[in-house]
Amino acid sequence: MDKATPLVMIHGLMGSIDYFSPGARMPGVSVHTPDLIGYGSPADADARSITLDNQAASVIRYMKEHVGEPGWLLGHSVGGAIAMLIAAKAPSVAKLRGSAEHRPHDDA
Repeated sequence: MDKATPLVMIHGLMGSIDYFSPGARMPGVSVHTPDLIGYGSPADADARSITLDNQAASVIRYMKEHVGEPGWLLGHSVGGAIAMLIAAKAPSVAKLRGSAEHRPHDDA
């Protein structure tokens, strides 16, 4: 069996996507859920450092250090914007990128 391309899931403003344990739901896929600056281990960051460019740079650094090969990028909300920045700034780490949004149910 061929090795699956890693999947890097980038959370939105509401917090870490790792809460949902996506890796447990996708056996055989190397799922990465790095925390953005201001969340998880980098939670004590200076608020001035929390910019889209710095978030993208942080995920690029994570991918180079922990993923080690080009991966699929999937971002939710602002994570989608960060995925697009990563693709523009470091296309060598991103195979493809996508953005997932939640559409509220309209009862009308």
